[in-house]
Amino acid sequence: MIIVSNNGSKISRNNLGKIFEQGYSTKGNARGYGLHIVKNITQNYNAEIEVSSTKYKTEFFIIFPQI
Repeated sequence: MIIVSNNGSKISRNNLGKIFEQGYSTKGNARGYGLHIVKNITQNYNAEIEVSSTKYKTEFFIIFPQI
């Protein structure tokens, strides 16, 4: 398992489905590729991504299957 935390603002439920789309960003143009790349890598390894977001922090849990 890999856990990544960020102390940024809460991700709204409406945006949770969008954050993994290529080019999606709340910060402007020519951004929004990192989470899309992570999603593709996790799919290649049959891993799962879970997201927990509060007003204080957002955490991404990347869970790889056991070998």
